[in-house]
Amino acid sequence: MWHGIPTAASVAIAFAHIVSFRGAVAVPLSRLPLGSVPSGFSGVQPETRILGPQVVPITNVDITSGCAEACLARGGGCIGFNVVNTTDGMLCEVSGYGPEAAIVPTNGSAFFPKAIARNDSRVEPAVTYSLAVPTRGVTLTSGPFAVAFATNIAYLSQFPVNDILYWFRMRAGVPNPPNATSWGWDGHVQPTEVADPPGGRNIDGPYGLRGSVAGAFMMGAGGATRWAELPELSQRLGQVVENISALQGSDGFAMAFLRNETNNHEDPNYVQSWVTHGLLEADAAGVEGATAVLRRHFDWFNYNTTVLANMLPPNSGPGPVNCTPDQRDHGHCVYLIYQGMIHNTRVAGSSVGTARDVQVVQSLYQENWWLEALAARNLSQIWQRQSAHNYEITAFEAYFDMYVLTGEPRYLAAVEGAWDMMRGYWIHVGGSIAINEGGTYPPGSYYLNTKPTGELCGSSFWIRLNQRFHRLRPSQEVYTTEIERSLLNVILANQAAPDADPPGIRYFAVLEGQKATPTNYVTCCESQGTRTYGALPEFIYSTTADGTVFVNLYAPSVFRVGSFALVQTTGFPTNGSVTLAVARTQNGTLNATQNAEGDGEASSLRVMLRIPSWLQASTVPVTVKNADGSVNRTLSGKQGTYLPLELAVSEVVEVTFAMGLRVSLYNGSTPADASRCNSPDVTRAAVEWGPLLLAATYSADPRCRPLSASTQALPAGAPTVSIFGVDPRTPVDSWLQPSGLDKGDPLFSVVGTAGCVVFRPYYRLQNESFSVYPNFLPTAGRNQSSQCGVTQEAGRSEPPRDSTVCLVCPVGQVITAIADSQFGVIEGNCSAGFNPEPSCAANSSLVKSVAKELCLGQEGCSVPVDCKLFGKDPCPGVLKSLALSVECAPAQCDIATENWPQETNAVHVGCMHNQTIEAIVDAKYGVVTGTCSSGFSTPGCHADPQVVQQVVATQCVGKAGCTVSANHVLFGKDPCVGTVKELAVAVRCA
Repeated sequence: MWHGIPTAASVAIAFAHIVSFRGAVAVPLSRLPLGSVPSGFSGVQPETRILGPQVVPITNVDITSGCAEACLARGGGCIGFNVVNTTDGMLCEVSGYGPEAAIVPTNGSAFFPKAIARNDSRVEPAVTYSLAVPTRGVTLTSGPFAVAFATNIAYLSQFPVNDILYWFRMRAGVPNPPNATSWGWDGHVQPTEVADPPGGRNIDGPYGLRGSVAGAFMMGAGGATRWAELPELSQRLGQVVENISALQGSDGFAMAFLRNETNNHEDPNYVQSWVTHGLLEADAAGVEGATAVLRRHFDWFNYNTTVLANMLPPNSGPGPVNCTPDQRDHGHCVYLIYQGMIHNTRVAGSSVGTARDVQVVQSLYQENWWLEALAARNLSQIWQRQSAHNYEITAFEAYFDMYVLTGEPRYLAAVEGAWDMMRGYWIHVGGSIAINEGGTYPPGSYYLNTKPTGELCGSSFWIRLNQRFHRLRPSQEVYTTEIERSLLNVILANQAAPDADPPGIRYFAVLEGQKATPTNYVTCCESQGTRTYGALPEFIYSTTADGTVFVNLYAPSVFRVGSFALVQTTGFPTNGSVTLAVARTQNGTLNATQNAEGDGEASSLRVMLRIPSWLQASTVPVTVKNADGSVNRTLSGKQGTYLPLELAVSEVVEVTFAMGLRVSLYNGSTPADASRCNSPDVTRAAVEWGPLLLAATYSADPRCRPLSASTQALPAGAPTVSIFGVDPRTPVDSWLQPSGLDKGDPLFSVVGTAGCVVFRPYYRLQNESFSVYPNFLPTAGRNQSSQCGVTQEAGRSEPPRDSTVCLVCPVGQVITAIADSQFGVIEGNCSAGFNPEPSCAANSSLVKSVAKELCLGQEGCSVPVDCKLFGKDPCPGVLKSLALSVECAPAQCDIATENWPQETNAVHVGCMHNQTIEAIVDAKYGVVTGTCSSGFSTPGCHADPQVVQQVVATQCVGKAGCTVSANHVLFGKDPCVGTVKELAVAVRCA
């Protein structure tokens, strides 16, 4: 029975059995007769929760009741109504949402959920993958993968079981052992009440993600114990799963946060996804009960109208959600809402998946407007959507899963569009991801050291996405290439050295200066790092239903498949020599000569050998030898394909992949030396050797110090390494030569530097200073400043990235303002000014906003001439131009804003030519008052001044210039969560 009379002009909705996602559209109805109060709410108690904006009370209860009755009865569903007072009387305006949306009478602070019909039918995928991923049977025998795998075991040894379970016990009201503690991203924030119920408090920020440590541990340990006998790690993994199951509520709730915090910040999406991944990895490792925990929990989540009602999108139609600060725990304003899809699609695709798991994605998370934008390859909806981040790739994974689960082509079309855009505009040379949270990353910006970039999480997700494509389309080698370069140049590169104490994992794949310090407090990137290290063997091989083995990556290993063992021996990536041998397995041992004839077993193994697309030659010879070493046959492998091989027991395949050098000129938004644009005189360029990204470093030889010192006069943000007298556009073998090995790593010396400038594999670097994109200065001079420029676009649909306007301040100055910004058909010049043709001109304020984002605070910038950046093409088919002019001024003081997580900027300070930063005059972080001229103060919210001073001094003193991110993570705990803060820095030069 429904208790109480609605006193407001709104009705909210608890989520019900919704099959498709539709934005809320207001539908005026004709005047309704007076009616009784809605029925159907018997026995349901209200939950306290503010839903949306404050409603306006009305006095005509009968009209309100009639509206509610109509909302409940409406066949198309209803998420709410308004009573509108018009000249025709009081009318009901009903908002439709889904076919069975529940009616929730409310006065703005309570709602009455309607029960959701259960749907426990098993999910049968509509699309069958062509390939399967091995979950066991691969043994790493040596090489970089084996080292990374073993190092990850040491990393996982730092996770005490009682610490992992700390918040699970607290939530269940079970006392923790005396030695248990909360650490890493699980803790640091104490809830007001630890028992559940009655509740806790809204926890924001990157810490306090309770349960994420358990997810990380289960991901890493579940992966690792699939491939190797690791009794101690297996025991701890089993203990964690067993205790999570024992602490699971009678209603099925299994998370470590409180039930009524399920809508808070990243709890419903990040934490639930981490725990889901972890339990599924534990299940793959053979831990009993892991999927049962998941099923019970998601039955709680999928049918919980208290939770799901609040997560209905608050927007009213197709298009991006526009969120206000008071909606951070509501609907699609929950931070990174899209990362929650993956937990439901992964459960749906598991052995315990149900149709309800799919329906929740379709009705709660799915954004049809985004699916359409991705399929249309709308670049703006990658970098300008709500909460733009590389975590969007988790949504692409989930949409791919939805294609497999439902067979609906729109999901695949969206993921194909997303893949094209990511690979074309947001993947660095070497494979790291060039978009991150807390800022804006326009297409092709490829920031190097002026914004955070190369987050390991993004590369981990990218690997998983490409693995799905590989399984669907095995013949398309490009997906395996993406996996390979991401593993070598990001995943392996971000792991601390094997002898590091303590073991750690880096957050960002830094491309300039020095690598980030490895951490061991279970960040998101540590979590995805340990997950990927534990899963390394599964990327080397894949199989078809008939037993064919695809050899995807080159790593010393043994793959036991059926009665066969495929033994791979290789020096890769130090060299391109690869050998494959087929043997029989008998009682767990290998027999390379056993004759299979007459034993009922197949006599040969079909192998598909990857011929990588990074080969410089179009073909490569592949030799098959007999057991005695004689040549049986020679085949030709075509670049970028898989070569089919039918191999008998004892036959051996030999191939050597020539790992040639490739040069990539830098065409992103970080200028060549932070004050010179990419011009004939100063250029940045990167070098790859096969799939390996190389980094330029100075030799430790004392003779090389004068050369190293020559870069000290470069201004703020300058590359660590500069190469004089070399033009990288000339053939690479004319200026870069092999110079032997250093601890097994190939070295390449720059000709004419007496061995002082060398390129070495990036993934091997630990504490050295380096440049992935060093400066190349073919001539001795430095460019003159250019504060105005105009460039015409290329006459193609996809303009090349080097079609840019290049702007440069005088040495020692930075861009302080955008004086003029136009895109279209333009008359005039830098001297007379620019006059756009009205019939063909982009929105000038939009052009200016793009220029400000790329140029303000920089000593120079390059702005791509690409109409996609400036909104709708003002005149398709007509060649247009970009015209920009800027103002420059010296900058020894700067202020940057942080509005976590929507935006994080950075301060840029530097000195005049031939000067360096001598001291930090002032450094404040918090709610800052004052200016550069008057000085700064933080009377209220602020970080520890000594910590801020020390962080800034470490990054700036002794340098010609520096960039410091306005990110609270650098300065300790967020001093005032949810408040916009600033970093203000002033330096003294000498």
